[in-house]
Amino acid sequence: MDTKKVKDILWHNVKDYCLISVGLVLYAIGFCGFILPHKVVIGGMAGVASLIYFQFHIPVAASFYVLNIILLALAYRLVGKQFVLKTLFGATGLSIFIAIAEKILEDYPIFIKDDIFLNCIIGAVMCGTGVGIALAHNGSTGGTDIVVAGNVGSVDNGMSITAYGYMVNHPSYGEQFRAETCEASLPQDTAALLSYLSSGVLPYIGPSTAKKIVAKFGAHTLNVISE
Repeated sequence: MDTKKVKDILWHNVKDYCLISVGLVLYAIGFCGFILPHKVVIGGMAGVASLIYFQFHIPVAASFYVLNIILLALAYRLVGKQFVLKTLFGATGLSIFIAIAEKILEDYPIFIKDDIFLNCIIGAVMCGTGVGIALAHNGSTGGTDIVVAGNVGSVDNGMSITAYGYMVNHPSYGEQFRAETCEASLPQDTAALLSYLSSGVLPYIGPSTAKKIVAKFGAHTLNVISE
């Protein structure tokens, strides 16, 4: 292998790991600064770790890391060595950043007082952006994050997707789940409904109106609207 190619590969890997780290820091700040203080449980391993923390007072960073190690050990053959190594880097880094952010932001809170909804929106945007940056550079923040490639169609905030397909090794982006078919479902729980209605999918309904509607009708919101 010539020197130029080695340098290109090295630069590509260094760039990936640096940008994955940026995504991890963004996720840790969003999670610890805006979501965890309000005891809101999100999806994935961070959500499971939050439940363990609320119930048993075990630090989120510790349970998050242990759960990720178990998942990676189980998924090694399925997703491949390269993805596991970068995900291990992501899970380790995120655990460290969460531990640091949790301590600092506990003493110096940055969340907006008396507005859980707005804090959740800010935290979700930061966490989602962090995950996106990590996945875009062949890594992960740990947990159940994995790239799904395929034609999803029209999907709005708050909707869930069920994908059917198989794992592939993309020459540029590494291990991915290649979706042959995708099924989109309307939101069911109140958090997803709030995100769905706040996105502007329905005319004349913005975040403020969506908050009032979901607060009144809860999980039956879409049924009420359709009637």
